[in-house]
Amino acid sequence: MSEINPSRRTASTSSRWRDFWAKDTRANLTSYKIANEARPTQELKNIEKTITVEEQEFIKTADMDSLTRLLSDRLNEAEGRQEKHAHNQHSIGKIGKAAVAFANHFSSFLQAYSGIIEIMEGADQQYGGVAYSALSLLLIVAVNKQRKEQHIETALLILQREFSRTIVLQEVHSSDSMKTYIADAYKLGIEFAREVTIYYSRPTRRRVFEAITKPPQLVIDLKISAITNAVTEIEKERAVLDSQRLFQVQRRVEEVKNGVDEVRVGVDEVKNGVEDSHTQNKLRLLGLLKEKLLSEENRDPDDLLARYTREIGAAFRNIQRLSTFSFARLKQEESYSAWCGSRASCMMLLHGRTAVTKTEYSWLSPAIFPLIEQRRAQNRLVIFHLCQDRPVMEKDVPAHAVLSGLISQLLAAKASVLRDEARYQDLNRKLSDPSWHTTQAKMPFAVLRELLDLFPDEDVHIVLDRVDRIMGDTHGFMNSLVALVEKSKSKVKLFLVSSSNGSDRIGGKMSAELQESIEDDLGSDRFWSLEWNQR
Repeated sequence: MSEINPSRRTASTSSRWRDFWAKDTRANLTSYKIANEARPTQELKNIEKTITVEEQEFIKTADMDSLTRLLSDRLNEAEGRQEKHAHNQHSIGKIGKAAVAFANHFSSFLQAYSGIIEIMEGADQQYGGVAYSALSLLLIVAVNKQRKEQHIETALLILQREFSRTIVLQEVHSSDSMKTYIADAYKLGIEFAREVTIYYSRPTRRRVFEAITKPPQLVIDLKISAITNAVTEIEKERAVLDSQRLFQVQRRVEEVKNGVDEVRVGVDEVKNGVEDSHTQNKLRLLGLLKEKLLSEENRDPDDLLARYTREIGAAFRNIQRLSTFSFARLKQEESYSAWCGSRASCMMLLHGRTAVTKTEYSWLSPAIFPLIEQRRAQNRLVIFHLCQDRPVMEKDVPAHAVLSGLISQLLAAKASVLRDEARYQDLNRKLSDPSWHTTQAKMPFAVLRELLDLFPDEDVHIVLDRVDRIMGDTHGFMNSLVALVEKSKSKVKLFLVSSSNGSDRIGGKMSAELQESIEDDLGSDRFWSLEWNQR
C-alpha cells in the first residue's frame, strides 16, 4: 500500500476535523509519519490472498458504511448457519454461535474506534480507507474461521471501553501533542486488528507451538496496553487544553474589568467565550456520565436508530404473501388515535406475532420510525431504546441498561442541569453504586423519574421497542412504568412494541393478565392495547 499524502483532502471529509488539522506544523508531519507506519506486512498480504476475489475487492474500497453492511450480512449468514444445523448441537451449531458472538463484540469495538478514524480522515480521507480495510480483513478472516476465541472477545470489549473514553473529543481543541496522540491511537488500533487477523489465520498446530515459544496473546496484550496509554494521554492533553482556554477567558475578563472604556467592543466576545467554556464543561461532564451510563453499548442513539431502520427494512423486504407493517393503517386505529390525542400521561402497547421466521426482528417495530420522526418534527421531546438492536441476540437486555439509555438522552436534552454541582455529584455517585445494576432497577427508575420532573410543562414521549427482550421480571418492570405515568410531573406518553413470538401464552410476556392489571391501574382512558399479528 502506498504512503498517504496528507495534503490531499476530499469534500466529504468532516469539516470539523479538517479544522483540527488546518494549521500545518511540524507536529502534523510527525503525526502523518506515525499514522503511515500502520502498513501491512508481507504475512498480511499473504493472508489477503487466501480470501475470495470478491472479498479482496471489497477490502480495497471499504468505508464505515460498507463495513457496517458487511457486518450485518455476516450476522445474517451466521444466523442461517445456526438454523440449518440446529439438529447438531455439538459442532456446526456452536460454530454459528461463535461467529455471532465475535461479530457483536466487533460491532461495539468498531463504533468506538471509528471516532479516532474520523479525526484522522480530517487530515486525509485515505486514512479511513487504510483503517477500514484492515478491519474488514479481520472481520472476514475471523468469521470465516468460525472459532470461539474468548481472549480475543475480551480484548475487543476492553478496547471498546478504552476508545469510548474519547467520546468527549467532539469539541476538542487542536494542539501539537493532541495530533500525535490521535495518530498514535489510530496506528495502534490498526496494528491490533492486524495482529488479531494473523492470530486467526494461523493453523492450530502452529498456534500451539507459538503459545510456548512466542505467545500471540502477549503481543495482543501489549497492543491493548499501548492503546490504553494512548487514550490516557489524549484525555490528559484534553484536560490541559480546556484549562488553558478557561484561564485565557478568565484573564480576558479581568482585562475588561480594568479598562471597560477601551475594550467595550470586545465585551460580547468575552461573554461568548465564557459561555462557550460553560458549554465545554457541560459537555465534558455529560461525556463522563455517558461513559458510565452506556458502558456496554456506548453509541449515539440516532446512529443506532438509522442502522436499525436499514436492517429492519432489509429483514422484511421480499416476504412473499405476507403482509408488511402499515403506519397509515395504524393511524386509523381508534386506540392509536386516542393515545395521540390524550392530554394526560398515558401508555400504548402494540404487540403481536411475526410470521417471518428468518429473523428475530418484529414486523411491528417499523411503527416507531415515523412516530419518532413526526414527534420530533413537532418539537416534542422523544427518548427511545431499541431492546433488540441486532439481528441475533444471545441474551435479553438488562432493565438498567434500557433505563440508562433513556437517562443519557434526557441529560443530553437538558445538559443545563449539570451546572448544579450537587445534582451532578449525586447522579455520579448513584451511577457508581452497585445497586444500579440490580434486576429490579429501582435506582435507575428513581433517577429517570427525577429527570422527567425537570420537564413539567413538556410532553415527553418514551418509545420502547421490543420490551419482550428486557431481562427479568416483566410484571415488575411494567409496574414501574405505570408508576412513571401516574406520578411524573411531566406528561409522559409511553409507546411500547412487543413480540409474542417464542411464547405459548397469548400476548407472550405481555400476557392478558398483565394487560388487565395495567388497565386497572391506569384506566381505559390512559392505557390502550392493540394486538396485530402478521398474516
